[in-house]
Amino acid sequence: MELLTTKQTADRLGLHQATIVRYLHDGTLAGRQLPGQRGQWLVDPASIEAYQAVHRGRNATPRRDGYLAVGEAAKRLGVSRTMIYYWRDTGKLKLEQVDGYWYVPVEELET
Repeated sequence: MELLTTKQTADRLGLHQATIVRYLHDGTLAGRQLPGQRGQWLVDPASIEAYQAVHRGRNATPRRDGYLAVGEAAKRLGVSRTMIYYWRDTGKLKLEQVDGYWYVPVEELET
């Protein structure tokens, strides 16, 4: 099978291209970075199929009492999901990861 660009992969999975690159960095998707091409990746189609098999039927983050999914927290705060992750990375907002999903404790939004 021919390797796909991050753009082709993003289109196939219905995700943002930056998400694909993040998945390549964290190992969610398999691929290789082109030598001498800063930021250029090629994605293994088999890893795309494996990702789809795992995520098929997953339309939403499972609910947890006392927590909001990142998307829900972003809507409540009127910001993007990316901003929620930025705040996590800079220590402005506490997030917890459970079973591969990130959650914002409700008390974090009340302060």
